[in-house]
Amino acid sequence: MLNQWFYAHLPKFFHRLIFLLIVWSIYAPVTQAEETVPANDAAIAQLTQLLDALQAAEKTIPRDSFETSAVLPHTELTPESLNNWVRDNTWLIPYNGALRDAQGVLMDRVGNSLDRALLLQAMLRELGYDTRLAQGTLTEAQAKQVLAERRPLPASTLPTSTESPEQLEKLIKDFNLDAAQLAKVKAEAEKNQAQLKTTLQERVERQTAELLKLLGTLPAPKPDESYKALQDHWWVQYQEKDQWFDLDPTLSTELAKQIHAKPVKTHDLNKLSSLPSELLHSVKVKVILECAKEEKLTETILAQTPAILPSEVLGKPFSVNHIAVNLPNDFNAGDLEAFKKTLLKQENWFPVITVADQQYFDQEYTANCILNKAKPPQTGTTIDNTLGDVLGAFDTSASNSSNPPANNAFITSMWLEYEIHTPNQPKQTIRRQLFDLIGAAQRATGKAVTALDEVPQLEWRLALLGSTDILAFGHGISDDYLLSLSSHQLLKNRTPILQILEKINELSQVKQAAQQFKYLPLRLYALAHLRSYAHQATLLDQINIINLHRQLKSGQTNLKLLEAFDITNNAGLSSSQKLNDQVTQGVIDTNAEALLSQNCPTNRSETCSAVVNTAELWELAKVQNITWQVIRTPNELQQLSTSNNVAQQITTALKQGYIVVAPIKPVLVGDVAVTNWWTINPQTGQTLGVGELGWGNAMAEYISLLNVAVGASFCNAVSHTTKELAACTIALGLGAGGVYLGFAGQAVAGSLMGLGATLTVGGYAYYSQNHK
Repeated sequence: MLNQWFYAHLPKFFHRLIFLLIVWSIYAPVTQAEETVPANDAAIAQLTQLLDALQAAEKTIPRDSFETSAVLPHTELTPESLNNWVRDNTWLIPYNGALRDAQGVLMDRVGNSLDRALLLQAMLRELGYDTRLAQGTLTEAQAKQVLAERRPLPASTLPTSTESPEQLEKLIKDFNLDAAQLAKVKAEAEKNQAQLKTTLQERVERQTAELLKLLGTLPAPKPDESYKALQDHWWVQYQEKDQWFDLDPTLSTELAKQIHAKPVKTHDLNKLSSLPSELLHSVKVKVILECAKEEKLTETILAQTPAILPSEVLGKPFSVNHIAVNLPNDFNAGDLEAFKKTLLKQENWFPVITVADQQYFDQEYTANCILNKAKPPQTGTTIDNTLGDVLGAFDTSASNSSNPPANNAFITSMWLEYEIHTPNQPKQTIRRQLFDLIGAAQRATGKAVTALDEVPQLEWRLALLGSTDILAFGHGISDDYLLSLSSHQLLKNRTPILQILEKINELSQVKQAAQQFKYLPLRLYALAHLRSYAHQATLLDQINIINLHRQLKSGQTNLKLLEAFDITNNAGLSSSQKLNDQVTQGVIDTNAEALLSQNCPTNRSETCSAVVNTAELWELAKVQNITWQVIRTPNELQQLSTSNNVAQQITTALKQGYIVVAPIKPVLVGDVAVTNWWTINPQTGQTLGVGELGWGNAMAEYISLLNVAVGASFCNAVSHTTKELAACTIALGLGAGGVYLGFAGQAVAGSLMGLGATLTVGGYAYYSQNHK
């Protein structure tokens, strides 16, 4: 099971070697040079050479797991051969509506009749045929027959590919690469890949067994009625010489004749969104502000998106940022107290939701909950998905006054709300807090506190200086896709990377180059990819959502950057109809997010706190002899020693029908008492690790021992010197997902500041913070 993922990643190593070497070359001049010493020209020349090599290597990455045109050479280029390829190289699974689209089916090689028809239609159009989709209805008996006769699913449907050693030799020769250096990186990557494999496999198998033992006998799955999803049947029709012909990769020849003779409807469409909305898997995102006035709580939607299809945002920015309208450009935390005072004066804010190349914003709000329409960007400017670009795009001189009228209302919390539409199922609404100043217990009373002091007022402002990246997906992430996406992201930022390193001692030049970066949260794709290959017993039949939250927090003498993965929805279809499969998937997800979060930027323990999520807490509880308790009813909460807020959150989960497994008392993480818990859906087995923030992963804290300046870009917020700004900016541009300070020694990829686990995407060469 877990072995399959690692075996699948042994080929195509030369792409990863070059990727590793490039990152090493980027950070070598940044981490080794003093401020007064120019960046090493030879190192920059080597980086340029490696980027050229990566560009050549990127063209050789097999693309038949994410591009329909790349499949055509594997066929005879006839309609019948395309139909046969889809029939023989993808597998039928039952769910309603369009989830994967053509690219998604190629990614994990499974789909229902509609998604597989969409793939076939896309391939036919590559050959220039006019096509349309046909829709019919199977009887119950026919659908059961199709389900029983479908090709059995293999242990893994995810595609793999191989490459020859000659490709690596050719690259070494063509670009004069250092073979010894390549060998060194390869050995280091394989060593740490084995470490990740051993840790993940051992923990998942042990924790799953322990959790299942604690849960006891789970209820038997409901009778298998998945055949019902197959009754809505789809196929493709193509036109040739004014005649329409049927192609169906799902039905047998005999059954196809019966169904094709009387299609219910045909659909002539050019894109997926042209299908009726009730057939589309989609998600809407809202930013919701909660305010208190006269002890009453009210909610306002500040911004929201239309229905978003997973295929529309794959490989594109999808994020939530918050704009402090009057934040000065020279905002600086060299003096922490002055920084706090300046931030507390920021009264006018509004959220922006970036979806690919579109931005959605509506309401601007003040600290005392006065609402106005948010100001649009200046003419001729666009809003990008980094804080600096967003700030730079707005005309602050024309904004609302920073001294709003007196009002006795005040902000209490802010939430992200996901409204997931799954065809033929009830709408699912999931909330995640961005900050909560009163807590679940107080909120349950329906009343707010009468006032908040300065500390929470600063807390919510700091939280909103961060951002949330979102990955909404409905299929597995293929190895080659992630490798291609990562390479493309690095090459897309080639110019600003080289400019930053060439001008590393000129702060204004570094800042100017930083504005050219295009950011994509590769770590989210890395996590989705890892969970795809680690466990094939669960296949996606609805939208899954993973977030990456980043926030600032005030310490006694410094600021901290906090970062956390948050698996918001991980529901799937068990290929064997076993609830245990879903429990295993939840344990994999929780451990995977913990392992990919352990990328502390330094090897000094005093600058990093532990990554704490439910999987990590499970391990710590054993050391502290703290047992875990199964909670099925609110009355059983008396068995736990926990805070009122945690008790209320668990009560809410119980009322929603979940079983909760929680420690009988808080677990110490350092000197901090922490409570996390598992939620298990007894009907499906869906399992999530949850913390007090409502996220799956309590935040890792990266303590900046340096000054923090919030200026034209988010990197400026945690950089003091040009060296740090350069390292931070490049890490952000490569999709590190956060801003990392400090360096992890001089070993290959150690200078990556612990980002090896996420930057060596495709290989997952996991680099711990202890490399020397």
